[in-house]
Amino acid sequence: MRTAIVLALAASLAPLAPLATLAPISAAPMPSPGAPAPAAPAGQASSSSQVAPRIVNGLPSAGSPSVGLFVNATSQGVASCTATLIGCRTVLTAAHCVCTDPDNGQILSGAACAKRWDLVDPSTKSVFFQHAGTFQVSSVAVHPAFVFGQASDLAVIKLAAPVTGIAPSPIDTMAKPRAGTPGVIVGFGVSGDLSSGAGIKRSGSVTVAACSAAGVDGANQVCVNFGAPLGAAGSNSGACFGDSGGPLFVTAGAATMIAGTTSGGDSASATCAPPNHLWFSDVFKDRAWIETAAGTDLGTGACGGLPAAGGPNARVTGAMGTLSSAHRSDLLQVAVPAGTTHLRVGLTADDFVANDYSLYLKRGAAPTTSSFDCKSDGAGTLELCDVAAPAAGTWNVLVQGGGGTSPGGAYELVTTLFSPVTVQPCVPSPTRLCLDDQPGDRRFQVDVAYMTAQGGGHSGAGNAVPLSALGVRHGGLFWFFSPDNPEMQVKVLNACALKTPRFWVFFSAGTNAGFTVTVTDTAKGHSKTYSNPDRHAALAVDDTDALPCG
Repeated sequence: MRTAIVLALAASLAPLAPLATLAPISAAPMPSPGAPAPAAPAGQASSSSQVAPRIVNGLPSAGSPSVGLFVNATSQGVASCTATLIGCRTVLTAAHCVCTDPDNGQILSGAACAKRWDLVDPSTKSVFFQHAGTFQVSSVAVHPAFVFGQASDLAVIKLAAPVTGIAPSPIDTMAKPRAGTPGVIVGFGVSGDLSSGAGIKRSGSVTVAACSAAGVDGANQVCVNFGAPLGAAGSNSGACFGDSGGPLFVTAGAATMIAGTTSGGDSASATCAPPNHLWFSDVFKDRAWIETAAGTDLGTGACGGLPAAGGPNARVTGAMGTLSSAHRSDLLQVAVPAGTTHLRVGLTADDFVANDYSLYLKRGAAPTTSSFDCKSDGAGTLELCDVAAPAAGTWNVLVQGGGGTSPGGAYELVTTLFSPVTVQPCVPSPTRLCLDDQPGDRRFQVDVAYMTAQGGGHSGAGNAVPLSALGVRHGGLFWFFSPDNPEMQVKVLNACALKTPRFWVFFSAGTNAGFTVTVTDTAKGHSKTYSNPDRHAALAVDDTDALPCG
């Protein structure tokens, strides 16, 4: 087995010890300023070199709104990882981000971790989203079968309050991605600059590979080989410290899903340079545990009555800058159009604990630390200003460094402009079925994605077969592989006049391919997703609680 590294990241500038045995890709606890460096785990080598983690050869990202920064305070300081929103109050991350003993650096198994109240204590943990702010954790569930480098490096975290304005990412319930499948990884690891620290979100492209080079069990992991030459930034990327727990996204048809969570790698470089054979915990394999731990919160399509960041009614823009002792502030501007319902400005920065950057907003004039319309000036650099019903015009944004702005470094500013959702009927396409509630209103949108390892592997969007020409307006068909071989029939019925008013969703499928069905009420923005795992005969669905009428 190859030597492996843990890709968790601690948030100070103290040196981190690379692990000389199997180790995770998360951010090991970073000692608080002035605290001694953590000891290397038993049997592992120590080092005086600083660890500088990141999505290696990635690009800064204002996108992927569901991906947040998981902050875990320990007795040795503050540790950081990456996590992904999978329900309005539920996030998915790596178990080793929770189960690392802060005193000796050893990673506990899931069973042992669950018995350590200090490790699963929710009061020491929070998750920051650039588009929504900081959310305290209310509970932590660690996969009981977790053994680092072997299986189930997964933790499901419940938040104390629901996130608003972000669409949760669905987990892979169709099929494990095959070798050769393209994907995207996202994480908050530090940059390649050895003086920087975690806090900037980056993303990059990868390709799923066999797990033989990584030396881990391919039955339990999804793997990526990060190699040279690097190519253009973002085109060929790897994970590193601070990226642990972050998502490996793959796409089937129109559905983008979390196929894995970042776990470990074997780079010999302190900065996770190639060659680096990476492994990700297989979400499809452990989907049943994730579904149980997440409960009914899993699969929700919209949260908090706001449109999803990055969508047509929640425009996102990003900006980068750098502060230092010689350059302690930046002033930026945001044009806010009339009718904007919320203006959100989020700030993250390199070394989010050691640095102390604050955020100030003011309409029509430059803000100061004493004159502003909104401010966010907590300790560190994880800041968010949320202005409800902002007046139209030019808003000025001040990013202000404090404490001498030391050590300083890059920051990322993300602006989200929310506007009212306008009712637009479903627009039919070859892969989208539009069904009526009232004649001709095209109220319900149905999208199907499929993925199967059978027959050499196939994936894509289901092909829609409308039946309106036959007078059937509440239902239709989809085919996957051949137009003369329909795979499923879907219909939506109005039961709003009944005692429990709901829209009902029914479908039946004559297939054992993996698929997801998403039904969206375009008039209200509600949606519901259903799935079938690959190589399982699909069961009929009769959901009489599918979508609310109001």
